[in-house]
Amino acid sequence: MHLPRYFLLIGFLFFNIVLLKAQTTEELYKELEEVLAIKSEQEKLTSLENFTKSILFKNVEVGYKAAKNLVILAKNQNDNKVLMNAYNWTGLGYYYLGELDTAFLYYDSLLTLAEKQNDHLMALKARGNRGMVYEKKGDFVKAFEEYVYANKQAELLNDTSFIASSNGNLGNVSIRLGKYKEALEYLNNALKYFKYNGNKIGEANQYNSLSMVYESINDSVNHEKYLLLAAEIYNQIGAKVQYSTVLINLSALEEKRGNNKKALVLAEKSLEIKREYNDQIGILPLLINMSILYNKEKNYDASFRALDEVLSIAKKEGDLFHQAEAMIKKAGLYRRTGKVEQAYDLLLDYIDLREEILGEKTQKAVAEFQEKYEAEKKQLEIDKLIKEKQVSTLIIEKQETNKKILIGIILGGLLVLFILVYAFIQKRKNNIELEARNKEINLQKHIVEEKNKEITDSIIYAKRIQAAILPPQKIVKQYLQESFILYKPKDIVAGDFYWMENTGDRVLFAAADCTGHGVPGAMVSVVCNNGLNRSVREHGLTDPGKILDKTREIVIQEFEKSDEDVKDGMDIALCSLKFNVPSSELSQPETKNIKSQTVATLQYAGANNPLWIVRNEEIIEIKANKQPIGKYDNLEPYITHTLELQKDDTIYIFSDGFVDQFGGENGKKLKAANFKKLLLSIQDENMTKQKELLDDAFEQWKGELEQLDDVCVIGVRV
Repeated sequence: MHLPRYFLLIGFLFFNIVLLKAQTTEELYKELEEVLAIKSEQEKLTSLENFTKSILFKNVEVGYKAAKNLVILAKNQNDNKVLMNAYNWTGLGYYYLGELDTAFLYYDSLLTLAEKQNDHLMALKARGNRGMVYEKKGDFVKAFEEYVYANKQAELLNDTSFIASSNGNLGNVSIRLGKYKEALEYLNNALKYFKYNGNKIGEANQYNSLSMVYESINDSVNHEKYLLLAAEIYNQIGAKVQYSTVLINLSALEEKRGNNKKALVLAEKSLEIKREYNDQIGILPLLINMSILYNKEKNYDASFRALDEVLSIAKKEGDLFHQAEAMIKKAGLYRRTGKVEQAYDLLLDYIDLREEILGEKTQKAVAEFQEKYEAEKKQLEIDKLIKEKQVSTLIIEKQETNKKILIGIILGGLLVLFILVYAFIQKRKNNIELEARNKEINLQKHIVEEKNKEITDSIIYAKRIQAAILPPQKIVKQYLQESFILYKPKDIVAGDFYWMENTGDRVLFAAADCTGHGVPGAMVSVVCNNGLNRSVREHGLTDPGKILDKTREIVIQEFEKSDEDVKDGMDIALCSLKFNVPSSELSQPETKNIKSQTVATLQYAGANNPLWIVRNEEIIEIKANKQPIGKYDNLEPYITHTLELQKDDTIYIFSDGFVDQFGGENGKKLKAANFKKLLLSIQDENMTKQKELLDDAFEQWKGELEQLDDVCVIGVRV
């Protein structure tokens, strides 16, 4: 193909793409508003689904916003089939706009719903799309695993659409892994199926990928051929984002041929499209490559502007990698234009930035070593800049007279000698300062370690004190034979605690959660534990509501002794259990016939923490007063609830540490609803086994995340 004709075609295609966007985006937004204004919800849902499907690949900006609205409508109408399409299209929109993490969340939602609905085709689509995200992020191993799985399932279902897409994805990953023979096989297979299905966007994508293979094996003829085929189809269907990628590839082809000016024109057209879609991530590497092209054409001002824009965007986005790349290239540009001092200053900034990047991943000792290494590297760069300047000066002087050359050599030699001596002195000075700083750091480290040891020893001693106020397991089992206490402090000492008191005819027990955790929480827990003990032992109270009233009074009195306004306090669930049948007899076989009889009376009062009773595979919830033990506006007496218990009823009281823990696949809170399901699922187990299962479930949910708060769960079966 003659180059003028070739370039004319590219210009014509680009003009049509821009014209299409200018003509349609405003009209499409107006059409979207008309669809959303439809009064009939079902008609609106159907119309919006058809609109999104028709426009997504032609105008991503409007298409993904339509898809997000479709997600909301489908959820409101409980239409899971439409909702799966909406998840898929919204994920694709975010993918093409470069927001990969958001796209992955939508694909995960699609996979979860598809598996729940037993929809194998949509599950395949989700797996393939997840693979696309992994590929874009550079995790080619995970991407390949997703694509292989999707391809096998597609062949089992004999679905030609999914066979096409999965083969295309496998081809793209094979390119990344350098397996070009396998890539050609996958991509040609995908192309065959896409043509068979009449899928134009898929066909164009395969042409673009095939061009990349031929570029890698240095077949410039086929490289150009398939790029132009892809560009022609993208133009026909109005796929602007994909078209900008083809322009980048064509620019690289022209640069390889030595046609830097034509390469720049193509790159600038691609940049214009990316600016329309605010693709900041895609703009950065493109601008860096354009700066190289400008540099080759000796258009240094344009090269500087491109690099300055990279630095501006990268700093705003917190992209240290592209900041560093732009800085080193700009330093080289300064050097090429004879601005040695600016090059040197920027090189120092580059070294500092590299240290910052490395400092995020290494320990302090390694950072100190790296600092020394970079200092030496910096000195070598300085010497290199100076020597290059000297060489340039010598060449000019040689053209004038041999005498000037000789003088220049002598002066240059003296200058080099002076710099080397100066560099040696500075290096020695820096080494001495570095050694002194290391000694100071080691001294401070030793002091900190000693302080930490003293603090830790004190906290461990505080743990022994706190353990002394908790009732021993032996005493708990004596009065509550069928019971467990799951107690997991977040730190060495805790704000949560459990409490028990036997008054003769009944057993009082509680799960309490004091303000904070660690040492502050533990200090509050001692005050609150003392308040409970005094309410029962000194004032002879057994009614849970009155005990909490008196405890609140004692706690407030204790904190009022301080000069400061202390608003710390406690949330608690307090139970009073009186057995009508001795607890030791409830576990005997002959008591099975009293299943529905009242075997115990339970009184309960709570400050923010509820009581749950499991009976016949259902949970009865008794809510607490919405006020803590401590200072509070509009204090009210705590309400005592009285309940008659049947044999095999199970009582649960707990702090909020279990239900508020973050974890699971999405890093969310466990929440009360899931905790209820967990308790119901273990009702066939004895109380010892229940404790083990709850502990295992908590650790599995938490995973690698940090424990958020203290955990205290008490279970009692009557």
